[in-house]
Amino acid sequence: QIGKNASVYMIGGGDFQNPSAKSHIECRKLLKQDNKFNFEPRESMKYPRHGHSACAVGDRLIAVTGGRIGTGTACEMYNTS
Repeated sequence: QIGKNASVYMIGGGDFQNPSAKSHIECRKLLKQDNKFNFEPRESMKYPRHGHSACAVGDRLIAVTGGRIGTGTACEMYNTS
């Protein structure tokens, strides 16, 4: 996301050889606390993601499309709030 209060999210990914890995549906927000970076778990995605595209829409939505797991055609809007 861009703007004054920009956030960084990590969506999906992980071990491609294991299509049922939990990491493929995870969403994590990058946080800086006491000069250290950590990931905060967020609500999971509906579809597994690996090799996908993501784009911020406004200040609270992320459009996520495609992937190499399943049909690769699923698209979803993820609400970050």
